[in-house]
Amino acid sequence: MRRNPCHIKYVLVHGRRSEFEGSDLKKGLIRAREADDFKIISYDSLAEALHTKGHLYMGVRKNDYFEIVSQYFVSETMFSVVDPSYLRLTQELKDDIFRHKATWNHHQVGGGMMLDHVLSQINLCVA
Repeated sequence: MRRNPCHIKYVLVHGRRSEFEGSDLKKGLIRAREADDFKIISYDSLAEALHTKGHLYMGVRKNDYFEIVSQYFVSETMFSVVDPSYLRLTQELKDDIFRHKATWNHHQVGGGMMLDHVLSQINLCVA
């Protein structure tokens, strides 16, 4: 862990903003713990202003892997950093990834695109 430190940027707390919004004491306690690079957020803040947030992949955790059940290509980053044996994709997502091949940016060390190499190693979700 020393060579790969973890820098926490937020804490997700149980409860809703309305539980502390009316209390100056609670708001002050939260502000005292926050910093420019560290925020305390509640679950309801995740769902506000969704039109301003970027798209994400939706996954379902299984015992040994994650099923990525999203239908649309969002980014190649996950496929470049996660071991392919931990992922399963839908056929729709795999097809959409290939349709967006012109937008791929991650190159493999030995040459070629990372997704060309990785996608052949990722199994499809079992229906």
